Amino acid sequence: MLNSNDVIDSIYARFLNSVGHYGSNPFLHIPWQATQAYRDGPLDFSYTEMYAAVDAVRSLYAKGGYGQGNRIALMLENR
Repeated sequence: MLNSNDVIDSIYARFLNSVGHYGSNPFLHIPWQATQAYRDGPLDFSYTEMYAAVDAVRSLYAKGGYGQGNRIALMLENR
């Protein structure tokens, strides 16, 4: 994780800093109304759980040759 003297120069670096400070705290809550089409009940992720998911996707992109400086677009389905 980052020290207080480190420069935070990317969204990912800011996220890592937050994971270090708030690991077990809630990061994302999706209420049951938004998940009822594919899940029974709400969905919650802590900072640590989201870090694991983000890092897994980051690794896949890195294996595909993408890295710092590249831009990735996502198309998300509205529910």
